[in-house]
Amino acid sequence: MRGSDVVIHTNTGIFGKEEEIERFPPIKQRIDLSEHMWVGKLEGKLAAIIMDTCEPKAVGMPSPVRQFGQLYSFVREPVYDDMHRWDRDNVLASVVGLSRLIHPTSVGFYYAARLGYEATESAEVDHIVPADIMGISKQAFLSPRRTRDWLTDAEAAILRELIPALRHDLPRRIHNALWHHEYAARTYYLDHRWTLVCTGLEALVHTDRHFSTAQFGRRVSQLASELGIDIPEPNANEAYDLRSQLAHGVSFLSTETNPGPSHAQLELYDRLEDTLRMTVLRGMRDRAFGDLFRDDAQIRKRWPI
Repeated sequence: MRGSDVVIHTNTGIFGKEEEIERFPPIKQRIDLSEHMWVGKLEGKLAAIIMDTCEPKAVGMPSPVRQFGQLYSFVREPVYDDMHRWDRDNVLASVVGLSRLIHPTSVGFYYAARLGYEATESAEVDHIVPADIMGISKQAFLSPRRTRDWLTDAEAAILRELIPALRHDLPRRIHNALWHHEYAARTYYLDHRWTLVCTGLEALVHTDRHFSTAQFGRRVSQLASELGIDIPEPNANEAYDLRSQLAHGVSFLSTETNPGPSHAQLELYDRLEDTLRMTVLRGMRDRAFGDLFRDDAQIRKRWPI
């Protein structure tokens, strides 16, 4: 059976953002990302049916009226496989993860499904099977300080450039940092996102067994500065100290007296996440920069402690 794997990004994040939409229009037309991958709008009725299929059902209760719809979708086609093995080689999920490097969005896998077509050349969908995803959240989350929850056409063009890098021999440090970034995006609580992002940064800059705090504080500060992000060394050290407390179970960001992270903590987290995101993105687009992370000596030389 011929099929397509789809991921729908909803328009929940566009309401009340008219000025930002005018400055950064979201993707509207189909943009081919590779021979078998594109991003754009599915036909409206089909998108609604997919979303209906992916939503949980209740017996004896009417389904709630959905207050949002499709903004755009990621589509991989054709696929010829078991209808229940959505994206079994993780190519589509990887492309969604790459898209977050270019601009953070909350596109997740809540509305992900495989569409089946009985006839080889048919355009009519005969089967829809929701993606069976285990081991990680189907949803992705944005920091409350981030307001634009969509990609533009220009950003989709950058994504098209990135996809071939998935087939290349990525430096192990870049690969590990990429997936720590993706796991952080699909984790809600900042206590855990903080440790994942810091671990992703350590994957990039940690070269020696001793002086871990110095390696993190000095190198992350230098790396951030190189990317145009302001993380002074004391702030980087503060971030690493907090990471250690969280990782070792000493504390949570939310306590009886502090119901959530502070504004300063959110701001620092976003700068850490941007440093991780932009380093991986540059490492995938700039081969010479990425190759720095293949060699510990190069890291020591470029970002000395």
